[in-house]
Amino acid sequence: MCPKCSSPKIATQMYPVRDGLYANGISTCLKCGHEWDSNQDITCMSLKQLQDEQRPWVAHNFPGRQPFYPLLGAMEELGELAHAHLKGLQGIRHTPEEIKLMKQDAVADIIIYLSDYCSAEGLCLMTAVETAWREVRERDWVKFPTDGRTE
Repeated sequence: MCPKCSSPKIATQMYPVRDGLYANGISTCLKCGHEWDSNQDITCMSLKQLQDEQRPWVAHNFPGRQPFYPLLGAMEELGELAHAHLKGLQGIRHTPEEIKLMKQDAVADIIIYLSDYCSAEGLCLMTAVETAWREVRERDWVKFPTDGRTE
């Protein structure tokens, strides 16, 4: 978010650090043009930390909200991701850099909404992802094209 105008639409130059990790560099607000060094914002947040930090924020900002609202929010953001992808394929309305930022924003918002949904439903997002990944990574679709596990 831009510290000057509070716009969420920013571009950040990313720099490789190590082992597939990237660090922020200079961020630019796409609304007002303000630039700042975003290295001071670098954190590696786990899904559990996101969920833990989000719970009190949601309770404060949306008291009494129905638990299915974040599911609807995630679906809306998925539509925004599809829209950005389509416009990127068509090469219309936005520059490639804007398309990338739109996709990044939508993906982040989807994860944030899913974290909120998991909290509302009494689920741990990190446990759900780790459990599913352990199962998925055992599949070999090249060796077992029918079901990923056996012929």
